[in-house]
Amino acid sequence: ISVLIPTLDRYPYLETLLGQLEKQTLPPHEVIVVDQTEVSRRRTDLAERFTGLNLRWLTRDEPGQCSARNAGIENSRGEWLLFLDDDDEIPEDYCQRMILLAGSMATDSLSGVVYTPGEDPPECWLQSHEPKTCCSSVFPTNTTILRKDFLHKTGGFDLRYDRGQVEDADLGMRLHLSGALMILDEGNCILHHHAPRGGLRAHGARVITRAAAKRSLWKRNLPSAWDFYLALRYFGPEAAREVAALAVLQSFSTGGGGARRALRVFVCLVQLPSTLLSVRKARRAGERLALQGPRIPLVGAGSALGGPPDSKKCLIDAWRR
Repeated sequence: ISVLIPTLDRYPYLETLLGQLEKQTLPPHEVIVVDQTEVSRRRTDLAERFTGLNLRWLTRDEPGQCSARNAGIENSRGEWLLFLDDDDEIPEDYCQRMILLAGSMATDSLSGVVYTPGEDPPECWLQSHEPKTCCSSVFPTNTTILRKDFLHKTGGFDLRYDRGQVEDADLGMRLHLSGALMILDEGNCILHHHAPRGGLRAHGARVITRAAAKRSLWKRNLPSAWDFYLALRYFGPEAAREVAALAVLQSFSTGGGGARRALRVFVCLVQLPSTLLSVRKARRAGERLALQGPRIPLVGAGSALGGPPDSKKCLIDAWRR
């Protein structure tokens, strides 16, 4: 297993995760950290602190989540790639459960379940629940293991998402279309902190999460340009219209009792013109991304992951796959 962790300005969270990786019942073959923190704030001591890990530390001065993960893929030596976020927390048997279940089910991709602070615990944390496995409709890059050789069929992460969101959904879609067997393990739970700074927040993306919007009377979790780009690439204009309509409807949703829900509806009615304007702007930006087309580096011998875009022909071939 090669563990790939892109990081940006989140050293306290990263230290916790590296400590948990060091104590795994089945140690990973290597852990590759791709550090994109600004040079003036970049730490150089962590690579030497975790002696129990085969830790490889890469640095990039130009931040971007897709280019960082592509660089990790290019430098990896394991047969399996385990994608984690720098603000994850994992149990001691996480790697062992991942690789044993993936091997026993002969799957190409295996994903776990994410628990976010402030949300109700997922069922897999309840002793009365019998964990299940099923075909996965998600590909979260903060808790997924993947056979590396399957990326030879699909290419790496699309660089159009480099400073945006849903890049994992895009790669998951390409894996599905290429014939990968993708499994979800409900019994393998991790904690994802959604750190308030660093990561995508540094690019102004996913500043308000779905959980944060549900807890607030004022915040809205609205679709980004990349949500529309994803919908247009794989499903067309009708799907983009559905994304917009659902975003407006879901903005009225909140937790709590009847009084709180009524107040949320009132607030969202006042915010409705702003909501419609934001959604329209995001859709237009997504349409521009769709017209530009994907930038998908190839994976394999002689590939240049994380570097300049490949030739137009290679990109078209990767997209078709």
